[in-house]
Amino acid sequence: MTEDHSLSSRLILGCYLFMFWAGLRFQDLQRTRPTSISLTEGVLRAVCEPSKAGQPQPAACLAGGFTSHSFSSGWGYTWFESIQEWINTI
Repeated sequence: MTEDHSLSSRLILGCYLFMFWAGLRFQDLQRTRPTSISLTEGVLRAVCEPSKAGQPQPAACLAGGFTSHSFSSGWGYTWFESIQEWINTI
């Protein structure tokens, strides 16, 4: 995922990658508020609103993934910047 992709493509690809890396179900991802997603020290974190268990569920994954050569770059950084860009437009 690069800046060459459209914003909508980056958002969708990032959602799927986050879902797979964090071990979330699609329904959990649907109940995650974009404003609850944070990126600190190379880790993407989010809170899924009431899930199947009936309580908020924390989720986290490494922002660099497998292909990143550094802890300060990777798909998660691009996705997080895309989310912030999208939030600022609405």
